[in-house]
Amino acid sequence: MTRPGIYAFSYGWYLEHPDDHDRYLVKVGRAGNVRNRLAEHRAGAKTHLPEPLALLRVYFVDDVSRVEALEKSFHNLLTHAGHKNPRFRAKVVGTEWFATTAEFLDAVAEAVGIDKGMYVGGSDFA
Repeated sequence: MTRPGIYAFSYGWYLEHPDDHDRYLVKVGRAGNVRNRLAEHRAGAKTHLPEPLALLRVYFVDDVSRVEALEKSFHNLLTHAGHKNPRFRAKVVGTEWFATTAEFLDAVAEAVGIDKGMYVGGSDFA
């Protein structure tokens, strides 16, 4: 997972408590090196979160120069499909969190042309 890509993770509580549409909060981000970025998230969570993150998906990208634009496309499609984070507060919290599902993320990936190198993660919580 040292390649560039788009990643999606959540936490057990969110996965165990979906909303009325069976969606749960998911962080969708990008990285030039997915492994390092996820390690940063995990390290930061040790003191301020009560559980480990649950990695749901990594969509690898061959060209690192495309990662930022692809993340923006993911965010735009999720927002316009009504999957915006219900706890979002502009410029405060939640700008990369969405109420969605892993299956919908797969559909977004396909729509933006990411069709290979996908990591499908599991979780003890879902």
